[in-house]
Amino acid sequence: MMQDVEVIVDPELQAMSEISIALSRLGSEDAKLRALNWALGKFGLNKSPHLVDQNINKTPGSSESFEAIADLFDTAHPTTSAEKSLVVGYWLQVVMGNVDFGSQSVNKELKNLGHGISNITSALSELIKQKQVLQITKAGKSQQARKKYKLTRLGIQRVEAMFKGEITLGGGK
Repeated sequence: MMQDVEVIVDPELQAMSEISIALSRLGSEDAKLRALNWALGKFGLNKSPHLVDQNINKTPGSSESFEAIADLFDTAHPTTSAEKSLVVGYWLQVVMGNVDFGSQSVNKELKNLGHGISNITSALSELIKQKQVLQITKAGKSQQARKKYKLTRLGIQRVEAMFKGEITLGGGK
């Protein structure tokens, strides 16, 4: 006859197991690093010598090497309203790991950078015509309805070419 065995679970191992499960649900390495760094800050552990280093394995000139949107913007040198919107869309979608982005959040970031656009919808419409951005949702029926956008592969490649210096000012190669 088997006796009931009391299983003692080490709380530290339990926490690590739960963290492992939660992180495995996140797609990109950047998303995992953001989650870990948030947790370190939340629990006051951000002064620990064992901080998660977000610069490990980051190639200079890659999307991961930009710590702030201003760094990406300065390196890409966008000149037109459309290019500025594209670069900020890249930041929001690729670097920050969002599935999509709204025109309001693009213009908010541009205003914070000192480059606000008077007609953000027009700039994004131009990018749609160039097949660099897709409009994926629209909430409401008016022209001013909130819209969600997503960069296309072509849009991502264009921004990466911009920050790698492969596209000169004015959009040429």
